[in-house]
Amino acid sequence: MKNFVQPGHTVTITAPAAVNSGDPVIVGSLIGIACNTAAVGGTLDVAMSGVYSLPTVTAFDVGEIVGWDAENKVAIEASTGGAEIGIAVGSTATSVKVRLNG
Repeated sequence: MKNFVQPGHTVTITAPAAVNSGDPVIVGSLIGIACNTAAVGGTLDVAMSGVYSLPTVTAFDVGEIVGWDAENKVAIEASTGGAEIGIAVGSTATSVKVRLNG
């Protein structure tokens, strides 16, 4: 195909803020996990699919929608606010495994 660009498992964007590898990245409707550390304006690769362990202060049921509290940098129940980042596939009291919405 002439118009194919890439598979889309990761995308490369300009970092809107300083970000550390492993941090959730939310830019408009683009939601993923930073693959590298980048300064504002730097090149940032963002994973758009996969399962990632994120910090939380609550346990999740498998299949529950997970949100992201950017201010406190923790996963939260999507019904309480934050951007929906994925679906819980495992959880403890301090971390949740999230399958990204992709």
